Amino acid sequence: MIFQILLIVIGFILLIKGADIFIDGSCAIARRYNISDFIIGMTLVAFGTSAPEMAVSIISAINGNSGIALGNVLGSNMANICLILGIIAFIAPITIRKSIVWREIPFCLVTAIVLTIILTTNNTPFLVSRIEAIILLSGLGIYIAFMLMPGQQDLVPEAESHPHKLYISIALTIGGLIALIFGGDMVVKNSIKIAQSFGVSEGMIGLTIIALGTSLPELAASLTALKKGKPDIIIGNIVGSNILNSCLVLGSAAIIKPLASTKSFILDANVAMIAAITLFLFMFIGKKHQLCRWKGILLIVLYVGYMGYVIYRK
Repeated sequence: MIFQILLIVIGFILLIKGADIFIDGSCAIARRYNISDFIIGMTLVAFGTSAPEMAVSIISAINGNSGIALGNVLGSNMANICLILGIIAFIAPITIRKSIVWREIPFCLVTAIVLTIILTTNNTPFLVSRIEAIILLSGLGIYIAFMLMPGQQDLVPEAESHPHKLYISIALTIGGLIALIFGGDMVVKNSIKIAQSFGVSEGMIGLTIIALGTSLPELAASLTALKKGKPDIIIGNIVGSNILNSCLVLGSAAIIKPLASTKSFILDANVAMIAAITLFLFMFIGKKHQLCRWKGILLIVLYVGYMGYVIYRK
């Protein structure tokens, strides 16, 4: 167990340093081509930090561990909104652009609603069939087309110098992403080994340890973006990651092998949807378009409360 704990520590170091390098590299590329922080957060950073969820869910689906694949996506989506945004808002309130409030956050909410409908509809023996996987992947296509709409041009990037040559920026981005993925993988795998040694069930591992572990890159990238004063990357990363988790990650896993599970995910899907609804409503409660500390605390309480219930019901 001591060896596993040591590997977990090394994994966290890779996550923290990898996030710093990844943000520096991706932002340098974005600035060179006049791409806004939000767009880079919604695309490059979101795709990169969703890589662990993709790997875990696809491998789990192939191996017949559908419960882990489904729990990973739902748990990660809850962790992204409630835990990560909650922590960020508690540390330093962030203001969100009006255009993001009315475009990207509602799109994230719609994907959460669609996923809830899919998971709560009686379609035995599959919780997510190939037809439903196609629907989810089609949503990803709409999302990509949505990102290319002319309306995104109002997210004007700040004028900055180019601190690195292009090949250095690309190398930093790739190197940071590799560190993020490997660091998250080390934390997850060794946490699972420790949990299993205490007799923790597979279902709980999927919703808690794996979901939280695969969300570590999002947390690391968001904390680094906060430190560098780039709030648009934070919200772009979280919103983009949730959309990718629901559409790309789950859709890809189910298209390879339909996801069937003996466990009901009705409550879990509804809580994930409630988290998305709460984020949208928070844009109009109190100071508009801002995630302040009390909102962050409520998001954290929602996450901790539900995770406590998950552990209790097991």
